[in-house]
Amino acid sequence: MNLNGDLEALQKIVDGALASLEASRQRIDDLNVYPVPDGDTGTNLTMTVRAVAEAVEHTSAGSRQSLARDVARGALMGARELTAQRPLHPHDAVALERRLRDDLRDRLRRDRDPAERRCGHGLHRSV
Repeated sequence: MNLNGDLEALQKIVDGALASLEASRQRIDDLNVYPVPDGDTGTNLTMTVRAVAEAVEHTSAGSRQSLARDVARGALMGARELTAQRPLHPHDAVALERRLRDDLRDRLRRDRDPAERRCGHGLHRSV
C-alpha cells in the first residue's frame, strides 16, 4: 500500500478520537442530546468511531480515495447498526459518506501542508 503515511496518520487520529470518546462517553450520555434525547449519544458516538477504527485496521486501500471510502463506509455501517429503529434514508447515507470522505481528504491535506498546520486552515496561508 502506497499511501505515504496517510494510513498511519489516520490511525493515530481515529485512535485518539476513540480514546477521547471512551473516556467521555458517560458524560456525553448525560447531556442527553441530538438526534434523540435518549441518553445514549456518547455510547452511539463511541460505537460509531469504534466501527471506523475497525475499518481503518482492516482496510486494504491503495489510494486516498479508497481509504476515505473505507472510512466512510465503516462510519456508515457503525451508525446504521445503531439506528435499526431509525433507519437512514438512502440520500442521507450518500450525503454522510460524501461528507466523511471530504472531511478526511481535507484533514489529510492539512496535515501534509505545514502552512495549514500552523494556522489550522488555509485562510491565512503564507504565499
